[in-house]
Amino acid sequence: MVNNNMGEAIVAFDQAIDEAQQGWGTTHPVIATLKTNLAAIYVKQENPKKAETLYVQALEILEGAFGMDSPDYVAAKESYVTALGENLDSKAGATP
Repeated sequence: MVNNNMGEAIVAFDQAIDEAQQGWGTTHPVIATLKTNLAAIYVKQENPKKAETLYVQALEILEGAFGMDSPDYVAAKESYVTALGENLDSKAGATP
């Protein structure tokens, strides 16, 4: 039952990302939020590769929108590190 709900959540987030990108473009901060939420689902499903891809994309969006010193960027990076348990310095820029 839980995996079914996560599967439904993945479909819903994918649709939300597609619609948001059509409406606001691919670099809007809302896209980053949706991607970090979807990444969290993939972490729960033990699919770290998909989660990492989404986290990195979200960080790139947030860095472009707000810079690496912004609270949004720092929070997303901390979520990434916590969820995947790895050092992101080489993948997403400087440390928080």
